Amino acid sequence: MREPKNPSGIQHSTPLEISFIDPDVKIVKATSSLKKKAGSGGFDPRSVAMAEKRLAEAKSMFPKIAASDIEVIGYALRQLEHATQTKQWLERIQWSAIELKSNGAMFQYPLVTAVASSLCTMLDQIQILTPKAQEVTELHLKTLILVLKEGPRTITEHDENGLIAGLKKAVRKVLQETAHRN
Repeated sequence: MREPKNPSGIQHSTPLEISFIDPDVKIVKATSSLKKKAGSGGFDPRSVAMAEKRLAEAKSMFPKIAASDIEVIGYALRQLEHATQTKQWLERIQWSAIELKSNGAMFQYPLVTAVASSLCTMLDQIQILTPKAQEVTELHLKTLILVLKEGPRTITEHDENGLIAGLKKAVRKVLQETAHRN
């Protein structure tokens, strides 16, 4: 058995072309009917460039996408002030926070993801939105609005760390308050 040229056993001949160096692997040429169903298996550089362009365009759309979730959180918070059915409004806030968390990750807005994750952590562990929990939720909401207004690259890492640390501290206080009530 031959020794692979690199530890992964993969030889890179071009950026888009990879071949295995395993003598037990037999390369079989696909039939034309299989090619029609599965494609040629290669990457077309034009297709890759077009996909990257679409991703960049989609990334610029994220603030508009996130705005609807932020509006839902704000609306639900206002409704909670007078609502008797608080569970449904709390669930709406939670679903919007989950959407922001996942979309922030997908569109590469790590601070949105971190803020939404912090909000999800709190909402996962409380049953009712106490006045303190409502205040912390509003703090998350205002932070999300600020982050989206400023953009993902304008807030320094130091400020980002400070924002997240402050939000986590506020969430801990709410969770401690909740634990003492139970």
